[in-house]
Amino acid sequence: MNNRWVNGRKVEPTERQNEVLGFLDKFIQHGVSNDKAHGVDVLYNQFMSGYCLHFALMLQGLFQRGKVCLAAPFGHMVWMDDDGTCYDYGGFYDGEAYYFIPIDMIPKSMLTDFRHVPSEVPTAYISKTRCIWLMKRYCDLAGIDYDAEAERYLKPSAVR
Repeated sequence: MNNRWVNGRKVEPTERQNEVLGFLDKFIQHGVSNDKAHGVDVLYNQFMSGYCLHFALMLQGLFQRGKVCLAAPFGHMVWMDDDGTCYDYGGFYDGEAYYFIPIDMIPKSMLTDFRHVPSEVPTAYISKTRCIWLMKRYCDLAGIDYDAEAERYLKPSAVR
């Protein structure tokens, strides 16, 4: 199972976290018995290279709780459980994020690149301007201070 590290200390997962981690372990290992390394790599590449939204939605649907969020400004979708723990295909999400913006606060037009629906025209990623607008809007609605330092991680033309 995944261990969690907080401030340099190993923290044992809770029963609820072990439930999610147990599912992820079975999901990752299922059907890859002959060539585990290759099978796991294929799944990892699929869900961590553009299909992270689909994986987060799957977890939310399976566990019937939590919310799907954008790890802003880094352009990665994660599932946040009700206890605030974030997950992606790798287990506990340990990547960077200034804000975890719930998907219901993100305009649908900004999600087309994550959705991969053939009938939708891709937006060529979320522009820097739109990402800043989204983060500021989230902070305003959540009643938290905006940290302009997040902007330094945005490329001039696109997020992701």
